[in-house]
This record gives sequence, C-alpha cells and structure tokens, in this order.
Amino acid sequence: MTAEALLQQSRERASRESTQAPCARRVSHPDGLASIHEPCVSLSLWQRQLGPAITNEVAQLAVDALPDVRCLVDRRSPHDGFDTLLRANGLAPEQFPHWRTDVLQLIDRFQQISDAAQVTLRLETTRSDGCTRFHIDQTTLRLLCTYQGPGTEWLHSDQVDLEKLRSGAANPELIRWGTPERFATGEVGIMRGSRYGTGLAHRSPSMHQEQSVRVLLCLDADGTGRAETTALEKS
Repeated sequence: MTAEALLQQSRERASRESTQAPCARRVSHPDGLASIHEPCVSLSLWQRQLGPAITNEVAQLAVDALPDVRCLVDRRSPHDGFDTLLRANGLAPEQFPHWRTDVLQLIDRFQQISDAAQVTLRLETTRSDGCTRFHIDQTTLRLLCTYQGPGTEWLHSDQVDLEKLRSGAANPELIRWGTPERFATGEVGIMRGSRYGTGLAHRSPSMHQEQSVRVLLCLDADGTGRAETTALEKS
C-alpha cells in the first residue's frame, strides 16, 4: 500500500470514528500492538519489562552518545539504518547485540503494523527536557520506547481540552482533570497522530531531578525524515 493510499484510508477511518471517544489499549504481547487500528484506539501500549542484557548495554551510553540522530529505514534492510547511526556517532553495533536485536524487531513489527515501506528511525540520549508541553504529532503512527530513564507522559482523550491544546494553552489550562499517565521504562507504545483520526496528546518527561541518561527510540510511519508536531517534535 502506498503512503497516499494509507493516508486516504486513515482519513476514511477518522471520518467513521469522529463520533466516538478515543481510548488507550494496554496489551501483554507484542501482537497486541496491532490494536492501534481498532476503532477509536489512539494508543496501543505493550506493557513489558526489559531484560538485564539490554539494560546493561544501554547503560554504557553517554549523555552525548546519540544527540537526536535519525535516518530513513527501508523495509528490506532495517539493520543498515541502526548500524549506520551508531557508527556515525563512534559506536560499534556489536557492542550492543541485545539492544540492537530488540530495536530491529520493533522496526520490523512497526513496519508491518503501519504498512510503511520506509520509517524514520530516531535515537536520542539526553538529560535535557524535550517538549514538555502536551502536543499531538502531525504524523500517522509513531512508536516510542524509552530504554532508560523516564518514559513519555500522555493523557486520556477526556483529560485534554483539544481546543486549548490547539490554541497553545499551557499544560495546566488544557488538562481537564487528573494527572498524566507515563510509559514505564521499556514499554512500547504505538500512538496515532493527527493524520490518523484523533491523535494522542503526550509530552516528554521532565528531566530536572533525573540522574540517569534517557535513551529513547522513536519510529515514524510517514517516512518523511522529520515528523512535525503541533508544538515541538521530541516526545
């Protein structure tokens, strides 16, 4: 399916779902991530825990190891993009065999779920705040996984005032009730953007009191090389 056909399919689905409130779906198996295509699901969250082999490998990464690096990944050779990004930043892929395997498996699964010929791969290590204002990505589908440090924060659909979100209101003004939810470290979330019905409002966590380096994987299905958002683009 071409990107244009996927976009048209997304618009038609959005039209059918316009009267229903989006919801989050928590799943215990990676196959459940495909539930993002079910009516009114804006977030499919695979609740998992990372094994020690992966956590030990990502713990080796310095804060400036991967300063928000990205590339397009082709379905036929997903390993090329990951290996190229690491080598371009002075890292040897063979030092991270378990992390590499996990990332490549997530790329493969995301490409199957999104039906995208190419996806944008982004890796980031940071101790700085990203976009701490809630926003909805101007993309079709996005996968996020935080391998170390605090995960992405998000809001249920009835928690967020979309008009205030679009107008640029501050977080306290656009949250109707309660406190944000947060991805646990290692959990994998696929979320809808504004090009696929009602997208998920989310933000980067505050890093003020964090001592560890946040290690983030982000995949975008649009294959543009740059996924824009309604505010800033880091999640």
